[in-house]
Amino acid sequence: MSDLVFSRWGMTMRTPDGPVDLVPLLRRLEGDKKTPVVADEREAAVLALTHLGVATHQIHLVLNMSHPDVKSVLAKHGMKPVMPSEPEPFSWMSVAYTSNTERRNKRRAERVGVGGRLVHQGEKTPHGTDTGYTEYGCQCVPCENAHAAKLAAYRARKARAA
Repeated sequence: MSDLVFSRWGMTMRTPDGPVDLVPLLRRLEGDKKTPVVADEREAAVLALTHLGVATHQIHLVLNMSHPDVKSVLAKHGMKPVMPSEPEPFSWMSVAYTSNTERRNKRRAERVGVGGRLVHQGEKTPHGTDTGYTEYGCQCVPCENAHAAKLAAYRARKARAA
């Protein structure tokens, strides 16, 4: 895998099989099954998601591909599938005594710099929403646009009320 080249420009990743837009893939990972995935980008999407650490069983669900097809794409490029991690044991104590500010600060600390912006790349980040911008601190273009739209609607309501 050392000879494979991956590079990112904003929310687009260049893979050995060509470029792939990450936004629809992230939305589908979050459960939005209505977001279409370009058929010509499926093999590149397998490589990109694997490179980002997404488990094979999630890739096959996101792209509507069989496990053998996903594994054959990876084998073609000498990549190994990512195995799912063990979930952490659930504890009500960790939920009950963690404030919203602590959770928000933890999510903001998980951001990474992409193209001069701090972007949250967690599995459950709601990209393209005001929540992604305010709670996760994501500064990707879809999150910033959603936040700007919410502020504009708020200002319009305030102006009408005055």
